[in-house]
Amino acid sequence: APQLGALWRAMYEHVAALPDEEVAKGIEPLPGVLDTLRDLASDEMRERVRCGLVTGNVEGIARKKMRAVGVYATGALAPAAVEQQWEGEDDAAFLGGFGSDFCSGDIDDAARNYLDRAEQIVIAARRARSALPP
Repeated sequence: APQLGALWRAMYEHVAALPDEEVAKGIEPLPGVLDTLRDLASDEMRERVRCGLVTGNVEGIARKKMRAVGVYATGALAPAAVEQQWEGEDDAAFLGGFGSDFCSGDIDDAARNYLDRAEQIVIAARRARSALPP
């Protein structure tokens, strides 16, 4: 799916060119989310919890959005796994599974949608395991 990769890159480049304030328009974390993430970022919790994100977004767009709405600034999101190779918004890289990690490309088969999303969760879980101490 080389065309799919080029499409993701074009989508990312469009969003990357926007200021964070523009990207954040119409998006806000649910009440209590930022406070909860700050609690999870405490030294006590950081030893026991690794936070990440699973989203259908292209990884670079997710990074930009999470920075724009203040989620990244909470310090709760674990660093990106070694296998995460997305280039862009590197200052806001975090652990997760993204639409750009897995998409069957079979957009005409409605039954594929949940399977593609489930694969993103599997990818995120594998990455989270790799971030844990041995």
